[in-house]
Amino acid sequence: MQAGGQSNSTWGQARVRNRYKCNLARRIELIENRDLYTSPISTYATAPNANLSVTDFERYALARLKVLRIIERQNLLSPDKFSVEWRNKIEAEIRRQDIAEFIIVLFSSVGTEGVSETEMIRAREFDHISHFLLRLAFAGTEEHRKWFISLEMDLFTMRLRGLVGAASLRNFLLAEEFPGKLVEKDEKEKYRTEICNSVLLGGGLTIQQHNKLETDIYKVSFEYALDLVRLRKVFLRNGEAYVHHNELVSIICTAFRSHLSEGLSMVKKNMHIVEQDERIMQVVADFDRRHTGNNYGNKKENVSGVSADELPTLSQKSFPLCMRSLYDVVVKEHHLKHFGRLQLGLFLKAIGVPIDEAVKFWRGHFTKKPEIDGTRFDKQYLYNIRHMYGQEGRRADYTPYSCMKVIMSNVGPGDHHGCPFKHSDQQNLRAKLVEAQVPSNGMKEIMDLVEKHHFQIACQKYFEWTHGSMTVEGGVNHPNQYFEESRDVLSGKKTIKTEDVIKTKRVVVMPDGSQRTQTLLTSEMETQPLSSTNPETDGDPLDTPMEEDSAIVDFLASQGY
Repeated sequence: MQAGGQSNSTWGQARVRNRYKCNLARRIELIENRDLYTSPISTYATAPNANLSVTDFERYALARLKVLRIIERQNLLSPDKFSVEWRNKIEAEIRRQDIAEFIIVLFSSVGTEGVSETEMIRAREFDHISHFLLRLAFAGTEEHRKWFISLEMDLFTMRLRGLVGAASLRNFLLAEEFPGKLVEKDEKEKYRTEICNSVLLGGGLTIQQHNKLETDIYKVSFEYALDLVRLRKVFLRNGEAYVHHNELVSIICTAFRSHLSEGLSMVKKNMHIVEQDERIMQVVADFDRRHTGNNYGNKKENVSGVSADELPTLSQKSFPLCMRSLYDVVVKEHHLKHFGRLQLGLFLKAIGVPIDEAVKFWRGHFTKKPEIDGTRFDKQYLYNIRHMYGQEGRRADYTPYSCMKVIMSNVGPGDHHGCPFKHSDQQNLRAKLVEAQVPSNGMKEIMDLVEKHHFQIACQKYFEWTHGSMTVEGGVNHPNQYFEESRDVLSGKKTIKTEDVIKTKRVVVMPDGSQRTQTLLTSEMETQPLSSTNPETDGDPLDTPMEEDSAIVDFLASQGY
């Protein structure tokens, strides 16, 4: 007894010592990084050199992916990008999702909201590392690189525009070693006329500001300011452009875009090095399809019980078209193939259908076929239903399919699963829309979106046409989200009208001040990795999460991937 007690005590003391060593090492690392994170904004000029567990690797990357998708969604809802309202809505959503590090690094300063200097350094380090992790995830294809660059540019520009006053901008340029110099007072006086005529009046400043010449002027190599040169907003001398500090945002963003594009090309070129580490590839593979929203697992406190007798009414009023179609097939044909049963069964589980009611539903319809009696049903289908509910096999809590997983399904002849907007031919899709009482103008709008492969926007429009112009704010990303939004609308909890929030186009302001209209998609990238596992045949999970790995990843040790 005594020996056992001493052993446990020694083991406990060792754990305390190890924890103390880890905390001490972390504090030392933060102290060493203090000088690296003096600037509120990073241009990510150098790769980080840090040790991360696989768990933290995934956590960092997912947090940034959430932020980029929030920005993407707000771009859809608001054409006035970078406005105060646009920024405030992004901040509100990041706070709502409680993405702690980005709340600090984007919207706080030391001393506000109880943020300490150490917390700020840690948040800036989180920002730095997470950016490079997503470079790994989005460097693979041209489409992914464009998406990543576009959203990172929006994030960077938002932060840059958030710098208050010339002094903050001056400190940022100094910290990031920007290749430009602040023009001294004597030099400004020497070229007063040229600067005033080209830089100040050309930049739209008033006569009073023109006469005082009390604003910061920078000079940069002219190739950084070609857009401003073309618009005659700079004074050129000896290959240098004299630029008003307000115009530096355009120049800095242009340089950042070029740097980011080159960085992604380098990652793409050296990706074979990263691919040698299976732990990293487990995280970054198909990361663009990762579903970052609610996975609608079996959280009993969030759903009320739904009986099999309620399903006929619910299917007509609140099921998304993919689930309504599957339900109708079961009712009409009294049969559904394996992947259709998975897609519908997990959806029903997540809306609150308990296992006994699920068995009642499936048995009630399948046994209407003459060749299927109760005994054969139990033998052929009961195990699969119990497996979906985590009562057989590994007893895991399987989650329902997200929109992108449904869209990316492989659908063969005779199959009914998948997304009707993608997998149904035009004639069958039109018939489904007519059955759902979508009017002709709504059908035209939906079919036009389907032709452009905007399947999730088509689903959102289907929601609007079947719910009295009410909409899903932020777009439809999950069938169970659709169901919950529908129940909220029909119960009067939500009253968001289409005209209040839905914009499918945005105006992009170009560096030269011109505008172009760009069609935007809702966040169609959100998904969870596809699974080919078949629980009917091998009893494995439908979606196996990445195993925890306590090994330390020497992240970008070579800093060249």
